[in-house]
Amino acid sequence: MQDLRPEVVGEIFVAYLLVVVPILMWFNKLPAISTVGRMAALLNTSGGHIMLLGFFSFLFFVSAARYIYFTIPMIQVGKVVPEGAWYQMGMSFFTSTAFASCFGALLKTLTGEKAPPEQAPPEHTQSPSRTPPSFGGGEPSKP
Repeated sequence: MQDLRPEVVGEIFVAYLLVVVPILMWFNKLPAISTVGRMAALLNTSGGHIMLLGFFSFLFFVSAARYIYFTIPMIQVGKVVPEGAWYQMGMSFFTSTAFASCFGALLKTLTGEKAPPEQAPPEHTQSPSRTPPSFGGGEPSKP
């Protein structure tokens, strides 16, 4: 997987989704809409924000470390100078824009709130029989 270009990995992922999702649909194993709604409600709390910001802070920290270890050999062989704009903009993005903004938002969000109470599922009631809609406007009017 190390030698694969990012666009090839993306194509493999899309092909995987195009195969797996229909299989899951066929066997009725996809998550219910209410489950997805509860997950979205969970992520919309301060605890969810803390989880997301922690994940992205970690992701950007690892990306910055990988960027540094990617550019060190390039500096040693003379392909990149440490004072160059390409190197400096990359370091600035990873260390201040990406990581620091996520980590700063994480620290601000750490106050936390209680999650909203889970609502009981609605009682299953039979709906009245439906008749197909009439497109003619009902009975014809009498003159």
